[in-house]
Amino acid sequence: MAAGPTAARLLGIQGLPKDDGTLHLAAPPGHEIRSRPGIRVHRTTISPTTRMTLRGIPLTTPVRTCADLLLHLPRMEAVSVLDSALHQGLLTDLDLLSIPPLLSGRPGAPRARTWLPLANPQSESPLETRVRLICLDGGLPPPVLQWRIQDPAQGCSYRIDLAWPAHLVGIEADGKAPHSTPQALYQDRSRQNRLATLLPALTLLRFTWPDTHHPPSILIPLRQALRIP
Repeated sequence: MAAGPTAARLLGIQGLPKDDGTLHLAAPPGHEIRSRPGIRVHRTTISPTTRMTLRGIPLTTPVRTCADLLLHLPRMEAVSVLDSALHQGLLTDLDLLSIPPLLSGRPGAPRARTWLPLANPQSESPLETRVRLICLDGGLPPPVLQWRIQDPAQGCSYRIDLAWPAHLVGIEADGKAPHSTPQALYQDRSRQNRLATLLPALTLLRFTWPDTHHPPSILIPLRQALRIP
């Protein structure tokens, strides 16, 4: 049965570390299948309520998959996985309450439980999750996610990934794929120009993946914009 990172990828959950090609399987103690190069077998009991079939492939359910991943991933990746599963509707807030019992008694459980309250279904990408956690770790007020700015003249609205509306400060988390095409670059410029017309006092900062590897590159300009020492 597919489990862990393999199950997560089959389910379409984002935020995992780079795939090294290892197939992760779950099997009960005593099962004949063994780990070998390219296959890692996790000895565990999977109850009928935490298993499913997807396109003919047996795998752990989203709840069990996320519970297992929380025990093995670093914090950034773990919260990114939860955010992705929630945003896609693979998990609900109620499902989050069923994760702690699945962690009970397992190595890493106390640490993993502290990460559950950080999950947010409004986070639309692992990059947004990372930027949000960096802001929280830096002692900044929690941002509003997907702040919507109405444009009555154009009959539409614009969303800003993370924002502090009272300060008129926002962040755009620019992932490589969605923003790298010429059409996307044109749309980004047009959108930013329109936002400048709607909210002249708005400070809109843009960050990319490399920025998340050096948190001060996010926190320093953001603190200046928010006027927080």
